[in-house]
Amino acid sequence: MREASQAMINDMKRLRRQVDDVRSHVDSRLEGYVREANSLVEEIKDLNIRIKGLENGGGSSNDLMDQRDLALKKLNSLVD
Repeated sequence: MREASQAMINDMKRLRRQVDDVRSHVDSRLEGYVREANSLVEEIKDLNIRIKGLENGGGSSNDLMDQRDLALKKLNSLVD
């Protein structure tokens, strides 16, 4: 009985470590996605400011709009 109890305790400890490892891995991946999403949002904000400035000055902002569209697509793929 004692050996069976110890084996069960060891199994529980092993499962706990595995769950902690999975949680840590998921947390890490989520942090990476959040950093990437924040970076894309910042890029889109900057592009919008530059586009507005060019359009107010009578310039062409087509290249910047293309860059913004690409950043928006990347962001959409992250957050679906």
